Amino acid sequence: MTSNKCAPLKAHCRSPNAMINTNDADATRFEFPLTEKSNRTGQRLLLGKADIKELPVIAKCVLALLEFLPNVLEPTISLEGSCILVYVAPSLSAPANMTANDAHATCIDAVDTLTMTATEIMHNSERAKPLPLNAVVTHKNASSLLRALASGDEGRQFSAKLKSFCAEIPLPILTPAEFTSADPETNQRKTGTFRVVGLIRGDQGGGHQFVLGGGLRVNLPGTSRWKWTEIHDVLDYEAHMVGTLIRESASDAWSISDDTHIQRQPPLL
Repeated sequence: MTSNKCAPLKAHCRSPNAMINTNDADATRFEFPLTEKSNRTGQRLLLGKADIKELPVIAKCVLALLEFLPNVLEPTISLEGSCILVYVAPSLSAPANMTANDAHATCIDAVDTLTMTATEIMHNSERAKPLPLNAVVTHKNASSLLRALASGDEGRQFSAKLKSFCAEIPLPILTPAEFTSADPETNQRKTGTFRVVGLIRGDQGGGHQFVLGGGLRVNLPGTSRWKWTEIHDVLDYEAHMVGTLIRESASDAWSISDDTHIQRQPPLL
């Protein structure tokens, strides 16, 4: 596990009188920097889920967070400089007496749950014979968010944090290796967004390979979609393979499912 470990957060301050809104610098929010040094300009561009999906590097992290947050919270997504922010407030389905302070406390509890789940996954990876994750993880949505955070940018782990009132709490970030389990699907299928960091040319009949973040090599089909003329430019962009990597067994090379495709994204800044 990386340095983003955190103990249970129940003791973090919960201001009883502060009010939260998305114009308040202390508003309860989750922050996902798009670059190593996030730059917030003060200008805010509201985003929807469709907009987020256009940012493949961060999309699965933000969408996994939205699935993880309790229904009593209403998220608002925005782009501020080079940082994605997810503000939270009581939703229309929340109890009528739920305040912004309660929303803050709910987020603290959610990060506690995330930390507990990270500990369950980490301890399982330390077993001589790891168990299937569904047998050791209490909260499935927390596990999905942790997996997204761990693999969000195959070559660089994301930093992400909750900021609210006096608290600034980094979310726990696991390494992909800590998701080791006895589940054969883990060894035979990987579904997600994978950064393309290299390209190896085969012969005229195909046999090209992508090198993904972490050095993982993937054999490409010999079909027209994956001809050299169609893929040779991937290193000119922030390019990602989106879909499912497959193999017959742990000793076989990785290939791709039919619906896997490439997303090319020009630099944001």
